[in-house]
Amino acid sequence: MRARLWIIGLPIAVVLALAGLQLRSVSKLRDADQQQLYKVAQDGADGVAWDFNHELARAYDWFTTDTATLNGDVWDQFTCEYDGWKNKAPQPRLFRAWYLLTDDGADGLLLRRYDPATSRFASAEWPAELAQVRTKVEVENRRRLASVAPHSFEAPLGPGLAEPAAMLVPVSGGDTAAGWTTLPARPSYGYEIGLLDMDFVQHTFLPALVLDNLGGAGGMHYDVEITRKHEPDKVVLAMGPRHAHADVETPLYRVGFAHLADLFDDADEDGTDHGVWWLRATHRDGGIPAHVARLRREDYLLTVAVVVMLIASLALLLASARRARRLASQQLTFVAGITHELRTPLAVIRSAAENLADGLVVDQARVQKYGELLLGEGRRLSHMVEQAIDFAALEAGARQAPREVYDVAALVEELVHARHADVSTRIAAALPALRGDPAATRLVLGNLVENARKHAPGSPIAIHVDAVDWLTGQAVRIEVSDRGNGIDPGDVPHLFEPFYRGRRARERHTPGSGLGLSVVKRLIEQQHGTIDVRSQPGQGSSFIVHLPGGQ
Repeated sequence: MRARLWIIGLPIAVVLALAGLQLRSVSKLRDADQQQLYKVAQDGADGVAWDFNHELARAYDWFTTDTATLNGDVWDQFTCEYDGWKNKAPQPRLFRAWYLLTDDGADGLLLRRYDPATSRFASAEWPAELAQVRTKVEVENRRRLASVAPHSFEAPLGPGLAEPAAMLVPVSGGDTAAGWTTLPARPSYGYEIGLLDMDFVQHTFLPALVLDNLGGAGGMHYDVEITRKHEPDKVVLAMGPRHAHADVETPLYRVGFAHLADLFDDADEDGTDHGVWWLRATHRDGGIPAHVARLRREDYLLTVAVVVMLIASLALLLASARRARRLASQQLTFVAGITHELRTPLAVIRSAAENLADGLVVDQARVQKYGELLLGEGRRLSHMVEQAIDFAALEAGARQAPREVYDVAALVEELVHARHADVSTRIAAALPALRGDPAATRLVLGNLVENARKHAPGSPIAIHVDAVDWLTGQAVRIEVSDRGNGIDPGDVPHLFEPFYRGRRARERHTPGSGLGLSVVKRLIEQQHGTIDVRSQPGQGSSFIVHLPGGQ
């Protein structure tokens, strides 16, 4: 018993130890995956910002012009810049209109809009999108006029891009140094204002950048939201639901030194990155930690499933080994039993034959008795051999069951009249015809009757046949019963196993091979029927067969 526990417990302990190591290793790998996901997500978000800012920087540099545009109303340079942008820029639809803001020469500001059809700037009213820009430049202009000429200024709305609907490009001229532009004479104030095409930005450009930087082979794994930095309720782009906490964040809509060769500073005065918009990306599982936690749970479940399968396989292997040992033991018992069963009739046949051959039996009545003895023992041998042959054929699947329509009532009456006249019958009228193997049914009933006669000697045996409603429709129920001592409850689950013989049969040395009921069950199942047994100690046994009716 102790050795058996070691055999079972040691492999299970090894499997559990390996599972623990696997879970520990998986946990460490998932922790590393989480850090890697953060890095990849941050790189992707920064990539979106870089690509968008780079396009702004390209436009900023592209449309930079000089004071000749202001002083002489010569538009050739801007027209060349505009046509070049439309024909060569990667995102020519980024701006839907261009304006020119200049000093009107009377301490005021003049706004003009570029007309591509005439290649000229024409006077225009301030559009609603530029209301904040107008307020800021008017304040700046008053401060400029109050200063001493010549005026030096830094474009406060250029690199900072404080108005999210437009980009302001200061008109340059004269000497430049350290990011400052010195204008020699008035008019010395001017901006080119590019009005962004927000429909294109929101529905085409930004989604493409997000998909390119944060997407993957399996599609988008992140919900992305872009809002105004200081007004987070104003959403510029929403790709997925809003999350309370983001995995990664980054500013965008800015022109920095990395894009303009160190022309502008890359941070605000407090040293933090600046940008008009704010990008937030969150994994669609509710965040990277939630995503990694889900993967970790799946890893745990998979590991547990594998452990359960291994333990179950081990249990099945042990059960199979026990069943194989039990089957081998039953086969040895069968060989011993069949040898004993064969020895007895062979001894009787041999003895009777020797007596007849030696002329010791000459009386006609005794000769007839010897003949009946030889016939009975021969039938007994034939029955055992036929059982073994039937079992081997069924085990190998070599027995082909015919599908014939037959009358079960006539079959029962014929069987009882021919071989079992002492068996009582009760057969219901109007039984459905059966489609199957009548020879197999005859063999089944004969075996059940012989089994009852062998294990309940002297007990009356009855066969009851009636029609019942069954699983697939109408069926025939055949019950073979006796009033013997019954079957031990511990033997009932094993009655239909090959080579199995009950406790009482072994103790009483009841003749038999242990194959009869196994053959019976297989023959019934071959006809899509079932067999059950009911037995109470001291009250007899009943074997109940259900055979489906033929269609």
